[in-house]
Amino acid sequence: MSHGLTVWFTGIIAFATVAYVVVTFLLWKATKRSADAAKAAADAAKKSADTATDSARLARESYTALHRPYLGVSKVEREMPPHDPHWQANIEVENYGTLPATDVKVIIQHSQAGGQFHGEDTQSTCEILPKASVSRRVVFELDKKTQLDMNAGRPNVQVKIEVHYGITGGGRWQHFAYFRYVHRTRTFEISHSKSETIGG
Repeated sequence: MSHGLTVWFTGIIAFATVAYVVVTFLLWKATKRSADAAKAAADAAKKSADTATDSARLARESYTALHRPYLGVSKVEREMPPHDPHWQANIEVENYGTLPATDVKVIIQHSQAGGQFHGEDTQSTCEILPKASVSRRVVFELDKKTQLDMNAGRPNVQVKIEVHYGITGGGRWQHFAYFRYVHRTRTFEISHSKSETIGG
């Protein structure tokens, strides 16, 4: 009888042990599933937060790009007789943006016969309101070679304009514009231009 009870209790203990192992395994699976779900939720929340941060940054950059001054050279005109060796050019810088441009500096240089640009002329601490412009005049004398080229109908005169400007409490920008004199039309025509952020 005693031997039978021992076998019986041993069977119960074995069964209980197996049941305990099964229940522990099921509990572990359920806990892991919950942990995986929590991690997935956390990852989704982080991704959503990152997306919101990126959206806010893009909105801020778009606003800044749209609401700022944009300076450009709207006109370069020669104001002296065609064969006068003393050239006077009238240059207009216009604000095409939506905010005033502050601390504006204009640097004007010219080049003759394919030589280096020189003849710097600057204006500082100027403000240009939106849709407004400022005029600058520059005077230079043609050298002998350029005068001969002019008489032959093939002048090589170029004007380079640099415009540096900023915004109150904000960034700074610079604009470069290159103009060449066209003898056929007796006007300056733009060759190329570019704008860039200073320190950006």
